[in-house]
This record gives sequence, C-alpha cells and structure tokens, in this order.
Amino acid sequence: MGGLPRPELPPGRHRDLVDALHELHHRAGWPSLRTIARNLGCSPTTVSAVFSRPRLPAWGLLELVVEDLGGDCGEFHALWVAAGSPDRDDTGTQGATPLAGRKDDVRAVRAHFDRGDPGLLLVCGEAGIGKSRLVATVVSTAAPDLTVLRGSCAPLATAAPFLPWVDVLRAAYAVDDGQWLKEALAAEPAYVAGEIVLLLPELDAGPPVPDSWREPEPPSAAGQLSPARLFAAVRTALTGLAALRPLTMVIEDLHWADAATLDLLEHLLRSPVGLGVPVVATYRTDDPATSPSAEDWQLRVRRLPGVAVQRLEPLDLDGTREQLELLTGAPVLPGRAEAIHRRSAGNPLFTEQLAAQSDHEAGTDAAAVPRLLTDLLDQRIRGLDDDAWSVACVLAAGDRPITGAQLSEVAGVPDGDLTAGLRSLDRRRLLSTGPSKEITLSHPLIAESVRRRSLPIELADAQRRLADAMAAWPGVPAAEIAGLWCSVGDPDQEAPWRVRAAQSAASTHAAHLAADHWLRLLEIWPRVRDVERIGARLVSAHLEAIVALEASGRVDQAIELSRQAL
Repeated sequence: MGGLPRPELPPGRHRDLVDALHELHHRAGWPSLRTIARNLGCSPTTVSAVFSRPRLPAWGLLELVVEDLGGDCGEFHALWVAAGSPDRDDTGTQGATPLAGRKDDVRAVRAHFDRGDPGLLLVCGEAGIGKSRLVATVVSTAAPDLTVLRGSCAPLATAAPFLPWVDVLRAAYAVDDGQWLKEALAAEPAYVAGEIVLLLPELDAGPPVPDSWREPEPPSAAGQLSPARLFAAVRTALTGLAALRPLTMVIEDLHWADAATLDLLEHLLRSPVGLGVPVVATYRTDDPATSPSAEDWQLRVRRLPGVAVQRLEPLDLDGTREQLELLTGAPVLPGRAEAIHRRSAGNPLFTEQLAAQSDHEAGTDAAAVPRLLTDLLDQRIRGLDDDAWSVACVLAAGDRPITGAQLSEVAGVPDGDLTAGLRSLDRRRLLSTGPSKEITLSHPLIAESVRRRSLPIELADAQRRLADAMAAWPGVPAAEIAGLWCSVGDPDQEAPWRVRAAQSAASTHAAHLAADHWLRLLEIWPRVRDVERIGARLVSAHLEAIVALEASGRVDQAIELSRQAL
C-alpha cells in the first residue's frame, strides 16, 4: 500500500505532527489501514482518521498507532503537545486553546504562573480528567518571555532516580545551545556544576567547561550522588536560571515519581529558601500503580505553606455539551450530550472516546465501548479476587447506590468476605461513597466493564437477587425492578412490575414513559405463563397503551396498535 491521504493544514506544529506520522508510516513499509486496525482492535475508519482528518487525534489512539508502527512515543508525544498549543502570531502573543468547562481551573493555574511564587501547585484528579490538557492550555497562553521546563515521571519497572529533574535540566540545556545553563552555573560555587554534571553528562561532553567548575576532588565519592550536595546544587542551579530569565517548571505524572525525585522536591519545599521557581505538577488520584510511599508523600507535602492543590472535578452536563461542540465544531444533536454524559460521568477522555466512536462508527451498537476504553477499563478490574469480584458483580448488576446493609443482604457472602471484597475494591480506587454512605462503583463505565466480563450466569444471578431484594426497599422505582427482570429474561417476574411502572408514569403525567412500559408488557405477554399474576387484562393493556401513545403525540403508533388489537 502507498501513502495515505493527508489533511489540508497550514504550515505549523500540527502539520509537523502529520508529516512525521506519514513519514513513520512510510518507514514501517506502508501497512494497510486494515492491518493496523486489526493490531489495535478498532475499525479501519478510526485509524484512517488519525492520518487523514484535520482534527488533532486523541493521544491514547495516536500512541497505539505509533507503537504499532515502531515509532518513538516520546518524540510523538512532544509533537502532539506542541500541535495542541496554538502557534504565536505576528505580535508574539498566543491565542487560547479552547477548553470545555474549566474556566476556574484555568484561572487558578494561570495565577500560579503569573505570580511567579516559588511554590508547588498540585493539579489532581482521576485518569482522563484533563490535568495535562489544562496545564498545556495555560502554558500555551503564558507570557512570551516565560520559559517552561518540563519533566515527566513514568511507571518504569526499574527505578530511574531523578528522572523528571534530568528532563528539566536537559530542557534548560536545550535553550541557546546550553549557554543559559552554563551561564547560570558559572556564577555559582564550583560544586554546583560538579553535581549537575552527574545528572546531565552531556553538560561535560560539549565545549570545554570553565576551569572554575573543576574541583580538586570529585564531587561525590566514586561518582555517586550525594543527596545533601545534590539537593543544594539543584536548588542553586534553578535559582541561577531564574535570575537570568523568567522560568517555571511543569512535572507530569508525579504519582509515578521515584522516591529520590519526591525527596528532592520535598527538601526544596521545606527549605527556608524554597523551590526558587514556580512548579506545577499533575498527580493522578485513582491510579492503583501509585505506591503507598507516594500517597503518604502527597498527603504530607500538601500541608506545607508553599503548596496549593487544584482538584479537577468531572464536567457537568453543560461542560460535556461544550466539549462535544468543540470536538465537532457544530451544535450537539438533542439527547446526545445527555446520553454521553450519563455514560462518561463527565470524564473528558471518556467523552472524547465515546463521541469519536459515534462519529466514525455510526453503524455500531450505541451501547458499545470503544476498544481503547475497553482495554483501559478492563485493566482496572483485571485480577480481582473472588470476594471483590462477587461484590463488584452485585454493584454492577443494579448500577445504583446501595447501603452496606443492602449489599450484605444481596451479595450472599459472609460479612467477613464482604468486608474483604470492599477493601480490595477500595484499594484499586474502584469504589465511590456518597453523602449517605451509599456505595457504588467509581464510574458507570467501570460497572459496564464488570458486566461485560461477568459470566452470563453469575450476572443473571446477581440481578435476580438484587431485584428480589429491591422489591422490599422503600422508594425503589418499579421501572428499575422491571428493568432488572428484563435483563434476567424472566417475563413472569417482569410483567407485574411493568404494570406498576406504567401506572406510576401515568400518575406523573409522563405519557411517553407509560406508553413504553405498556408496549413492553404487550411484547412479553405471550411468554407469561401465569397471566393472573400480571394484574391487568390484555384488553386493558391495549387500551392503556393506545391512550398513552395518543397523549404523548405518537398518534400513528396508537392507530396501528388499535388495528392490531381489533
């Protein structure tokens, strides 16, 4: 296969990304869209959009494509971040990147940059909530003379000490071919450069360094890092850099940081001199891979005077609607924002993926989950023990908040096993507790993932036990119980609850809902073995359905149903 069509884009960082991607496709031997799609587990249309649509693709999808083609994900992530930030115009200013529903959050991060306070702002939130996008948006609108040095942490199998600090120093070294960093170090005591060279070997591999950097003795015994000297050297180097030009730091994914990185950051925060520069760090609050020591560190440092926390909450319905309009560039069809928000619960990444599926794969089941999200969600629940899985099945079966006592009634496991299961789910950040201490799974799509991976017999058993129990709970809508019996496939149990649900809807003047319940009752009526239990006669059900259809404006359906009844 030859080259793929390219979108029409003006010169700039977005076109640089597209050109690099097509060049990677060429180096990989021009594999077909179908081949790439098969490897990724998605449709060729979805892959084609990455190469050919003018809209910037989601990073999660682009990353999988780059990996499949054997490219450098780090290089492409940098290109992707740059492409998502607007180019400077002729005046040297930047335009704002549209960001849905985050005005207060943008204002808080921008204020931290603008004030230049040498403190730490932790931007916290769940995976996919938009932490990195928020920071990138603010960086893209920062003052033209502000230099932003970025570092990233990663969940590496082998610890790499000081990884984000090395990134930051390397970013400083890349400015003016290293002159900025060398000038800053030249004004400091000699030991500072000696320690920094241990983190950044290329600093000593370039042009000859000033003699003032040299010391009679090596900076640390046998070339090993001395924490006390290194910590002081990093603080001094940052202060020296900031003295020459406005500077701020961004550290991504601090929840994955190694212990040495966190120790250095905490030391600088606790120092009377402080960090020396403003720092913004993103921190994921629901990642099971986060070590207990990192959690303890985060709780400890957020109490320090130089630390502020900006927690990102899910978008409300208006925010989700705004995000969909920004993604598509057009008004959202009626009901679409509500349907997507109900499933995404306001998580921008989930919203983007669900919207992309409906855009590119219009013929698929509306209740399906995109493959990228399926893999992400399944990873969260993979490896649950039996106790935790039993509890998760019950919570997913009804997908509703229930109390601990109700869960104990339905789960069918001893109290000790129930507690163990809840603790296991909580450790994985899979539980959410409401103000009334009612328990749910942490996200609707997590519940969908549990239902999808459950054996049909175990899910049906959980739904049956839940429906039986809910019949005695106060305030449970009849429609909800009818829906559970529908999922189980038991028309004898479903039919009486359909009658109650239809009557309840009619009493609240919800004629369209009443019509749907009566129509469902008529659909399952032939499969009911004991019609006496239904609580309604067949002719009455037809008449009620016809009245409800007419009241809800569905006159054609009412006429057709009348003919069928006659």
